[in-house]
Amino acid sequence: MKNLFLILFSTLIFTGLSAQQSAKVTIIQEGYGKKHGLIVTLNNESVKVNAEGELLFEKEMKVTEPTLGLVIQKNGRYSGFWIEPGATKVVVKKKGFPASLEVAGSKSHQVYQSVNHAKTDALFKEQFLAHKDNTIAIEVLNSKFKFKKLSQQELEEMYNAVAPDKQSLLADLRAYLNTIDVEKIKVGAQLLDFTGTD
Repeated sequence: MKNLFLILFSTLIFTGLSAQQSAKVTIIQEGYGKKHGLIVTLNNESVKVNAEGELLFEKEMKVTEPTLGLVIQKNGRYSGFWIEPGATKVVVKKKGFPASLEVAGSKSHQVYQSVNHAKTDALFKEQFLAHKDNTIAIEVLNSKFKFKKLSQQELEEMYNAVAPDKQSLLADLRAYLNTIDVEKIKVGAQLLDFTGTD
């Protein structure tokens, strides 16, 4: 009887833990009409979306950590979103796209939105520095710095604000900063001698 109780108790705990990791991911659209033409990816994989109507996608999935998704319009414009445990409902609004995506309760998505969709370069820097320890903010900086009008000094400040163990996530920014003062190649200029392995 004792063994039966232990087996039943273990099964209930395991079922409870499995249920906690599983969540219904729901993605809906507003304002696109019935034939929206939207494409959705989750974790770099395309997902099958409902071709017509408001509900784009709904599925029970394991969501144990922040997960990146993309919504791509017919014209190629896209926006990212972050779902996470307890925050798996995404609303894609046509008005204000790409900054209009909402994931209620997702702190990861809030960080992404505040840095990625900052309206000015000064606000981009401010929002990044406010979230400098967040991996998502760091990855946004690494991919967006080249589209901002920030000085070398500002970029160095942002790079140096990141903890050394996370600076490897800023490889593109570091490469840019390492080569910013290198004289650009001009017609008639002498090439530097170098060796390399092909």
